[in-house]
Amino acid sequence: MEAVGGTRQAHLQGRGTRPWAALRAPRPGQRPRSAPTAALTPSRPVALEPQQQQQQQQQQQRDEPAADELPRQLAADVAAAPPRAAAAPPSAVIDAPLLTRRIQRCASLRELDALVRAHGRAFNRIHVPLALLRLHRLLESPGAGGNGCESEHSPLLERRQSNSEASTSSSSSSSSSSSSSSSSLIRAGLNGGGSSGGGSSAGHHSSSSGTAGATSNGVASNGSTSSGGGGGGNGGSPPAQPQLAASVLPLEGMLTGWLLARATALAPDLDAQGASNILYVLGARRLYHPAAVEGACAAAARNVDAMTPQHLSTAVWALARLGVVPADGLMRRLMANVLRADPRAFAAADYTMLLWGLPRLGLRLQRHAPRALAAGTARLLRAGRVPPAEAAAQLEGLARCGVAPDGEWLALFWAATGPRLPELDAGELGGLGVAMGLAGPLAEPPPPAWLAALEGAAEAAGLLDRWHPGSASAEARARLLHGLSKGVGAARLGEHGSALVQRLMAAAVPATARPADQPDGGQSWQHQQHQQQWSQGAWQQQQQQQQQQQGVDAAGGVSPGSATQLLAASARLGSRPPRPWLSAVLAAARARFAARGVPAQEVSEALWALGRLGVRPSHSWLAAALAALLADLPGAEASHLAQSLAALQRLDCRPGPAFWPSAWRQSAPLLAAAEPPAAVRLLAAVAAFGEAPPADWVGAVLSSTGQQLWLEVEHGPKRRASQQEQQQQQQQQQQQRRRLRPPPTKQPDAAGPGPPASEADSATPWPLRRLASAVCSLARLRITPPPSWLRAALLVAQQRAECEAALDPKAVAQLVWGTGHLSRACDYAERPGAVWVDALLGPAGLAPGDFGPDALAMLLTGLAKLRTSPGRAWMAAAVERTAECMPAMAPRSLRSAVCSLATLRAAHSAAASPAFVGSLLEALPAALPALGGGGAADLLVGLVALRLPRDAARRAAAALAPHVEAAARRAQAGGGGEDAERGARLLLQLAVLRGDETHAPHAPAGLARELLLARQAHLQRQLEQWSRASSSGGGGSSSSGGSGGGSSGGSSGGGSSTRRVASNGRAHAPRNGRHQEQQQQHQQQQRPEAAAQAAGADGMATAPAPEVPSNLATAAVGGSAQEG
Repeated sequence: MEAVGGTRQAHLQGRGTRPWAALRAPRPGQRPRSAPTAALTPSRPVALEPQQQQQQQQQQQRDEPAADELPRQLAADVAAAPPRAAAAPPSAVIDAPLLTRRIQRCASLRELDALVRAHGRAFNRIHVPLALLRLHRLLESPGAGGNGCESEHSPLLERRQSNSEASTSSSSSSSSSSSSSSSSLIRAGLNGGGSSGGGSSAGHHSSSSGTAGATSNGVASNGSTSSGGGGGGNGGSPPAQPQLAASVLPLEGMLTGWLLARATALAPDLDAQGASNILYVLGARRLYHPAAVEGACAAAARNVDAMTPQHLSTAVWALARLGVVPADGLMRRLMANVLRADPRAFAAADYTMLLWGLPRLGLRLQRHAPRALAAGTARLLRAGRVPPAEAAAQLEGLARCGVAPDGEWLALFWAATGPRLPELDAGELGGLGVAMGLAGPLAEPPPPAWLAALEGAAEAAGLLDRWHPGSASAEARARLLHGLSKGVGAARLGEHGSALVQRLMAAAVPATARPADQPDGGQSWQHQQHQQQWSQGAWQQQQQQQQQQQGVDAAGGVSPGSATQLLAASARLGSRPPRPWLSAVLAAARARFAARGVPAQEVSEALWALGRLGVRPSHSWLAAALAALLADLPGAEASHLAQSLAALQRLDCRPGPAFWPSAWRQSAPLLAAAEPPAAVRLLAAVAAFGEAPPADWVGAVLSSTGQQLWLEVEHGPKRRASQQEQQQQQQQQQQQRRRLRPPPTKQPDAAGPGPPASEADSATPWPLRRLASAVCSLARLRITPPPSWLRAALLVAQQRAECEAALDPKAVAQLVWGTGHLSRACDYAERPGAVWVDALLGPAGLAPGDFGPDALAMLLTGLAKLRTSPGRAWMAAAVERTAECMPAMAPRSLRSAVCSLATLRAAHSAAASPAFVGSLLEALPAALPALGGGGAADLLVGLVALRLPRDAARRAAAALAPHVEAAARRAQAGGGGEDAERGARLLLQLAVLRGDETHAPHAPAGLARELLLARQAHLQRQLEQWSRASSSGGGGSSSSGGSGGGSSGGSSGGGSSTRRVASNGRAHAPRNGRHQEQQQQHQQQQRPEAAAQAAGADGMATAPAPEVPSNLATAAVGGSAQEG
């Protein structure tokens, strides 16, 4: 038997009652304070044989408590019960079938109380759950005060309940017949209970909260608030329950307490049906009784293999309603039986309750489990046996389980729900909008006929009426509009959808002011000025009070929750609301944020909508929003914080210093359970602000992403191969369907779902864009990941480059740039080879013409830091592409591109390209003022290394002279030997660019001659390399590495000091030994600070290249690094 136990005390919401766990359970030998009332004599006494009667009495006396032990003492916080009259013990023994019918026919609480008093000792494992269910029905009915009038919430419930009563009246005295009758009743309860919170037909979702309690039997509590996204009328709020009179509350408490105590005593004898009935009643009323829950879970664990799909779905739904997570063994067996059961045995309500309960239990299901449930719901949708409200609840449940329905499932959904949309009321239409929003963006948009039917249903429900304050359909209208904007999108709505959205917006937004984006023709200049001031926040602060007053008068009945949804919908649809209404919405949202308790998802969505609309709120509003975000962050997700930070960056608003410590501390636990997309988005948002996170936060990010990277390395090719096979099979099936006529209906598979998926199915795919964002963000934050993390990233990048049909140029540029920074940061412990670069930029990769101006500069900078170039032909094309993009480049991008081309040994191609030289000379005058002295000095190093023609070099020197000389004067005026020498070196480099370095009067003694000799040696070495390459047939490999000679005063020969790595990975020393000795002597004479000055800001100097480490096998990445 599985070890089960209780978890926590859940507070009962609604009706103003106290928790029923405060009732004192009956104990052996305890007598009530008042005697029970007179026994209710049955209208039709049953004559039993003396022997049978004696056996039944002995069994009841041995196993069941007496009826006169009914508890009559409530807790101190519950009102005292009214005085009761004395009663005698029951005069006759009633048989089980008759007692079952008597329980069903109870029309009031007093009648049920009298029946319990008279025949309580005859209640067995069938009658107790049935009495609890009947008590739940009476409490839901408006006539619970004792008038005997009962009205149910749903016609479907009335029909099913009448069927249940008819089947119960014809049952026999055996336990099996009683069990079958209660089974039909629980089916009615499953569908009717939806109106009381989380049921299947109405789909209302209530929230449960409570304090965690210590357990010892293996039942764990969520510890978090479970709330629904809103199907039905209230959509996320606690259900509206009828208020009972003060005289009824004690009676309700006494009946509930005794029945639960009785259920606990009978727990060892409960079967699958009894455990399901008790769990249903407890979940429907959110009544957490530890002993009853433990007993029901123990009975479910004993009889889990005998449970039907109805019992399984009821147990999962009830545990989710109670906020109770059973032991792992019980939950695994429940899910195994769900997946093993015949799909034809499931009803629509079973799938609805399963999909409602599974995501709210906080379980991490394997992907094949919700997919199997999606296949089962598709069978019922195809048969047309799913009501539209339940179909919407199933769509919402699949979305909450992490399954995006495919086009085939959605086609069945549109076909099944379209003709029955007029059956939905305003609340159910709002639930449909919530489902579409959670599942969005949908794989297939709804057809025009479905949108036309939705417009008719919305008009019939009053959602398209003229807006007025205090409208009851405001929240439903906002949810439907939000679902259409998020699930379908403005581009796929079509004619009918656009008309519906316009009518919803007109009914939701008061037209009291002209929209801000449609001013009068005579006020265009003033409108532009006001728009500019609005973006800066000045105009908003001046007109804040007046706009708020106008907005309150115009939108007085809009609640903050619906206003936030309307704001997000207008942002997605590209429609900016009027300014007064927008101010009122911001004021209402600020009041809600100040009151706390708002979900973090709502705060992030509000910030995102403001960023999308370009509306910058006040600092006090942002402070209230960030405080509400931090307050709910422990129970939120990492994606909420990432979306909020991205919106703040778009609004050009930076959080204060007090925000970041709390954000680090509260978001670090979220990263352990975050999926790679959310973790990468959060990392990119943090990198955009440039805030340095703490070590534990960085460790959590690298741990969660590194594990998924290695899973992608191991199982990514297998998953892609299986996906290709599935696509081929689908194409073949589509071709066969075109040729042959399909059958009218598809028979379900009786074998059920296949075996559980392997670890390859649980691995999250890593697209190249996501990987590039992660690598680039780590580089911007100056975070050095472990070598294993970088190795996995390189392998995944090569796999994605080989399998993706179209590479994203921006993502490739970010990936190469970030990889170069990370490789240099870890001293090239992990370094990509030539095959890795060829996979991205080779014949099968991207050409230089595919990159934009800034992306090309970033790519060249990354290749320079990697010390690897694609090839001569690619570099020559890169030079021409740089010449084309140079007029559109930013000043910093221009500097990086020029210095990177010099480092990548593209001097010959650049000097021989008239277009490059001409574009460079034209772009220099405009870029130099923005670069400043430091940028001009870096650009000077690159221009010297490019070896431009004489005339072009002099023109470039003339443009650089004012900025370089000013930087040199500032360095010399700073005092000190190092500053003075740095200034002198800048002037010497400028003289080298002019071509008169030997006649420079300011050069130190002997330094000009050493510079000239180093330049001549470098040119001689280049000629020798070219001659060897031409003699060997031109089959040399592409080279990269240090900059050319003459790039600086002391490091011009740095290219000769690097070690050349051949394709086989072995290092070879230069052949010119005499030249090597000269370079060693020159390096000993040179000071370190002079070499650093010659290097430049982007690391373009010719530093000695380290040997390729043996721990990175070049074959694993695809080749070996080659350096010149």
